[in-house]
Amino acid sequence: MSNLKKGIWFPLSLVILITLIALWFPLKYGSDFLLNRALLREGVAENAQIYKKGILVNGKLIWTQQTKPSDEHVFIVKLSGQGGRENLCQFGVTQRLYDNSPLGIRIPVTFLPESPQRCKLSYSLPGSQSILIKGLALSAGMLLLALGSLFFIRHSHKKTGPGSSSQLTTAIKSEETPNCPECGIKMTEGYLPMGFGIHWRNINQPVAIPTIFSGLSGTVFWLKRPRLHGYHCEKCRIIIFKYGAEDKKRIIQ
Repeated sequence: MSNLKKGIWFPLSLVILITLIALWFPLKYGSDFLLNRALLREGVAENAQIYKKGILVNGKLIWTQQTKPSDEHVFIVKLSGQGGRENLCQFGVTQRLYDNSPLGIRIPVTFLPESPQRCKLSYSLPGSQSILIKGLALSAGMLLLALGSLFFIRHSHKKTGPGSSSQLTTAIKSEETPNCPECGIKMTEGYLPMGFGIHWRNINQPVAIPTIFSGLSGTVFWLKRPRLHGYHCEKCRIIIFKYGAEDKKRIIQ
């Protein structure tokens, strides 16, 4: 596998990871967002009586005084229904509300008239909906980022290279392709696409902290990616290249 093909796996994996994270939120909380929106638009508010309360364990409601913040605390309340019927509604609450609300007291609940079993605490709706909207907006932004990154990756791998030294940032002035200084065979002409720069230290200098501000001239990607003309010997793993700032008079765009 060539280095060009190897290099595509990391950005693709990153795009896939961003996409999965972005999709997780709407898949998990999308139904809550739709329910909140329906309750805010069409819901009816009522002071409902707490009928039962407990924590959910394997899908079953269990009454207990010993609870933890990680538990799923649940209230079941009685709603007045049409024709004197009573409807029961179940929803999650915080541990603090669970501990401070005995059975029989009334709390404000908003429910859908056509589906009374779909309800939530009235005063929690605006805040939770605001959080859900921000989460969905963030997910949408991440999906757009993933889509843009995917387009950039595809474009960068489909687009052909400069093709001639006139389109490179630098050019090695040589009439013939040089031979490898170790094995003596002809080297392959190409270029180095730069990113965060190449850092050079004399043999007696410390490493220090390499940054994009300490890279060699013309090797740092700011507005346009530098492409340094060079020659490569794959056998000996030697590259000869020329670095430096762009010569705008020579470069043909």
